[in-house]
Amino acid sequence: MTEQPGFVYVTYITSTSEKLWEALTDADLTAVSRGHRNVSDRRPGCRWEHVRADGPGVADVVGRVVESEPPARLVTTWAAPGEEGREDRHPRVAFEIRPYEDIVRPTVTHDGPADEGDPAG
Repeated sequence: MTEQPGFVYVTYITSTSEKLWEALTDADLTAVSRGHRNVSDRRPGCRWEHVRADGPGVADVVGRVVESEPPARLVTTWAAPGEEGREDRHPRVAFEIRPYEDIVRPTVTHDGPADEGDPAG
């Protein structure tokens, strides 16, 4: 893992924390909005898969749920299929969802791969 995040993205959305959480984690909603189903039960330690919604059921990205605190925080690792065995080197993405006045402020922090040659990057 890198010491510094690969990037941090902050935005503001007219929504609630609960609705944004659902949009990030509900497989049917992610299939519509992203073309991939985020398949997981979101318990820490469980597997998650980013599965194509166009029919073949291929997982393009896989990982583990590191933290899950609905509707405020979700942290996952991610890797190419077949690379799951190197979890200590997997990049992580953290979603922080915080209320801000009458809207929400999601912050996405993405830690890049351990090295540029890592196929998960």
